[in-house]
Amino acid sequence: MMPIEFIKQSLKKRDRIVRFLFLIVCILITNACLIVGILILNNSRGFSLQQFEVKNPQLDSIIHSFVDSVGKIEDLSNDIPIMLLDHLDSVPAFYFISDQKEGMSSMYIFRPNKRIVGYAKTKNKDVIILTSINSIYDFEKEYYKFLIPTNHTKKFDFIYFPDDMYCIPDENGIPCFPTTFEPSFKVFIYKNDKIELYGYSY
Repeated sequence: MMPIEFIKQSLKKRDRIVRFLFLIVCILITNACLIVGILILNNSRGFSLQQFEVKNPQLDSIIHSFVDSVGKIEDLSNDIPIMLLDHLDSVPAFYFISDQKEGMSSMYIFRPNKRIVGYAKTKNKDVIILTSINSIYDFEKEYYKFLIPTNHTKKFDFIYFPDDMYCIPDENGIPCFPTTFEPSFKVFIYKNDKIELYGYSY
């Protein structure tokens, strides 16, 4: 009789140990899944941008001069330089703006519906390149005389699609008023085979 009781007790202990080990394994798997999920979410924020090499010496000089001026002013030390490629009076135009990382995605890219081209590397800061030209073929035809893409890429975690980009209308269904925003910028235009200062706003 004693051996049977002993066996039963042993089986009960073994079952408790197996259940305990199973619970530990489940907790470890759950924690691992949570950690992997957090890492995936963190890594999914941001865009990998293609690096562009500036082949026009005049534009290259203007970019470096602009980036240096952004770095020298203490208030702008945390700002990101932006170059927007557009047209002005039917000629290629280069808008230079700098602003902080936080508002860049919403204010300069997604709200005004600009296309992200890539970035240009300088010794001090990377310059984010945007354009108003929607067709990649038109862009290549027009701007490859100034800058060309390379095989290098870099991830910018401060460029992302904003979660709350669209304003929620009030209870009467009236949408929000557009945000009035006038950034300070410098504009250069390409005319008569030269890039020259067109104007600026501060």
